[in-house]
Amino acid sequence: MGRYYLRYAPEAQSPPPPPPPLPLPGEMFLAFGHHRPVEETTVTLEARGIESVYSGPRDVRTELRRINHSLIMSVLETLDAITKRSSQYDAKVADIQLLVYNMLQLITEGRPQQAYDKLIEIMEVQNQDQSSVACDTRSKLNEVELLLNGTMNEIGQWYTLQQVLPMCTRKSCLENAWICWHSVCV
Repeated sequence: MGRYYLRYAPEAQSPPPPPPPLPLPGEMFLAFGHHRPVEETTVTLEARGIESVYSGPRDVRTELRRINHSLIMSVLETLDAITKRSSQYDAKVADIQLLVYNMLQLITEGRPQQAYDKLIEIMEVQNQDQSSVACDTRSKLNEVELLLNGTMNEIGQWYTLQQVLPMCTRKSCLENAWICWHSVCV
């Protein structure tokens, strides 16, 4: 296998084949010589045997706020149950556990969108960084062009390689075919 970047070089005879499609959940993929299953499914509360306190299509933020409010109230009721009605303590703890499971489920379901939004944000930051680097590079290139134009005007003439090599007396200058302007001009 040749070098990866050579496969995409302009003189490459044929472009490489496209990458294989992404495997779906339940399929296998090859990574580092091992076949691994794709397990990206989110297990629902019902599949785990836990009651859901919300139903149908919902706004995740609103549901989280509502469940958080219920959780705070349940904690206060549990504190009250500990001091006054110790027989209700286990039921109150089970209510808190149910609310926490439901909150975790809502957060887990929101992760793909959160990850997608984070990737968009990262790409925008990288785009801004690359744009600023490109602008800086363009400005430095313009400065170098101005300096070179000024230097060309000061020297007044440019020597070709055939004119310079006979004048060059340094052995290393001839061996490496470097133009040593100081030795030529002096």
